[in-house]
Amino acid sequence: MDYKNNMLEHNIKLKVKNNKTNQSVSIDKFILRQFRWDLRTSNVIIDVDYYYDEKHLFTNEFIYEEMEEVIVDKLIKDIVRKHYES
Repeated sequence: MDYKNNMLEHNIKLKVKNNKTNQSVSIDKFILRQFRWDLRTSNVIIDVDYYYDEKHLFTNEFIYEEMEEVIVDKLIKDIVRKHYES
């Protein structure tokens, strides 16, 4: 599947673990919603929303710790790649 055309929204059926409840849930879409860079800690946080049948299920945070140099495109590609490889 070519995920490069739309980096932020992906229609794919898979199971994803909710990081807060540790339960796996079936989804049919995920959207990279928010990018934050905490300047105090140098942590980069990317929020990803998960959906099934157009209903929002939950949001996971992906944290990249102590980033000195941030290339947003590479971080987005890494998050997307992790989903397609699962």
